[in-house]
Amino acid sequence: MSKDPKARKTAALATPTDLGANATRDLTGGLNILLADVVALYWKTKNFHW
Repeated sequence: MSKDPKARKTAALATPTDLGANATRDLTGGLNILLADVVALYWKTKNFHW
């Protein structure tokens, strides 16, 4: 493992997976949409005053 922060930042993750590149991209896109919806719902309920 490199001590250089720039080298660690650009290094690829060595996580074993059975997913292809397209499946990973599609899954990431779906999770980003879901996360955006969850954050929007959180802020709407947090800012709601009884």
